[in-house]
Amino acid sequence: MPAKTAAVLHSPCDGAKEVLPSDSDCSSDGATADVTSAAERINCLLQVTAERDLTFAQNQMLCGANEKLVLATIEAQTLRDEAEAANHRQNEVPVAEA
Repeated sequence: MPAKTAAVLHSPCDGAKEVLPSDSDCSSDGATADVTSAAERINCLLQVTAERDLTFAQNQMLCGANEKLVLATIEAQTLRDEAEAANHRQNEVPVAEA
């Protein structure tokens, strides 16, 4: 019966983990560890891809919201300028005709 050996697998998502394969999985060439490592890398890539897609979607939403804020700010400034002009016209003293 082969001795159990621990393989340390490095995953960019989860950091390093220790894996103890079962007796039937132990092989002298480390094929089991390679398969496990490849599967972890695939899962990590899928996770990173999902996070990237979510970040992209959130970025698109923020860009849309920012565009609306810019347009609202421009509209508010226009309304403010118009209100100030109307206020100045109201406060002007009419010239009395003689």
